[in-house]
Amino acid sequence: MGKSKAKTDPNEDAKLLSELTTAAEQIGVAVRFERLQKGAIRITHGLCRVHEQDTIIIDSRLDPSERLGALTDEMASLDLSGIFVNPMLRERLERSRERQGRSHA
Repeated sequence: MGKSKAKTDPNEDAKLLSELTTAAEQIGVAVRFERLQKGAIRITHGLCRVHEQDTIIIDSRLDPSERLGALTDEMASLDLSGIFVNPMLRERLERSRERQGRSHA
């Protein structure tokens, strides 16, 4: 049997996504949602520099829960210690760091 995905509230995911996007902007990281597929390789998200601006790009076709997961994974390596982040989001970021084998930023 396949791995079942926990049901999440799309409205709550959208709210958390908005909060995390705001946190990224507060530390100078732009967040963009664009269609990301070229050829046979499907990329869903990534952190890069665009015109001297750190930018996280996330596939616009992902649902709110997947967008939140992608943004959480990308932001797990960033230093958010200088800004307020919702405790629920901090917990998600910490779990992402642990999954990725990263220490606390």
